[in-house]
Amino acid sequence: MVFLSFLPLIVFPIVSGFLSVRSGIFAALAASIIVVSIDRQLSGGSVKILNLGGFVVFAILAVIDAIFNPVWNDLWVRLAINSSFFGIVLWGIVVRQPFTLQYARRQVPKELWASPIFLQTNDRITAAWAAAFLVGVIVDLVRIFVSGVPPWLDSTLVIGSPVGLRRGIPSTCGQNTLGPPPLSCDSQYFLRIFP
Repeated sequence: MVFLSFLPLIVFPIVSGFLSVRSGIFAALAASIIVVSIDRQLSGGSVKILNLGGFVVFAILAVIDAIFNPVWNDLWVRLAINSSFFGIVLWGIVVRQPFTLQYARRQVPKELWASPIFLQTNDRITAAWAAAFLVGVIVDLVRIFVSGVPPWLDSTLVIGSPVGLRRGIPSTCGQNTLGPPPLSCDSQYFLRIFP
């Protein structure tokens, strides 16, 4: 389910690359609305912070477009999007409510939600996503000042970095029937969050 949350970030560069930045913004807004609707259905009415944040980011861009009708610069819009998502993820880290908790709690028994291993694993995963968005921001800044950097690089790194991290974690660990696995074996929880 976590990757569904990133659908607007996948839709925007594809649509803006083939049509226009304006089209990309509205397509990503439509994707955000779909993601929020699905999330509400699956979560019994609540919406995850990342889904709501994505909706707000693209809604603000759409309102700016409707009011001011700007000539959009793809580089600056991508920078605004990646910076916004970085801010959303970083805020969760700062207030000790990493966004991955909302996904992980749907996959892990309630009695483990307060366990240090569960919380530490979510901190690590959220930090990986924050790093991925920060890399996207840096790539966008480089693209503004250096020509020749491929336009797809930021999106590929943002979406691909955590996926690559997940693949580097073993899928099994020793059996532990007396409680959560030791800290060195937290991949079970990671794999439940990123199916």
